[in-house]
Amino acid sequence: MILPILRWPDARLSTRCEEAILSDDLRVLAADMLETMYAAPGRGLAAPQVGRLVRLFVMDIGWKEGRPEPVVMVNPEIIWHSDVRVTGPEGCLSIPWP
Repeated sequence: MILPILRWPDARLSTRCEEAILSDDLRVLAADMLETMYAAPGRGLAAPQVGRLVRLFVMDIGWKEGRPEPVVMVNPEIIWHSDVRVTGPEGCLSIPWP
């Protein structure tokens, strides 16, 4: 199911999210978020962007080039980062470009 995407400055986009608990409902939400992201069309989508305040994120960096590799992250944490900096255009489905 395609979900509505919240737009900035909706307060839910700045709210600290609760820990996600694995369940059938969470699996359905992740699938709906992937469908929503593809329809948008985007490369990533976080649960707060569809009004659900849980730590859940979906992404697929290759689908637009014909190499779909969907990834679902539950309660993601940054545990390492590279010292290499990469620059380029950035987009966000909750802050649409003009």
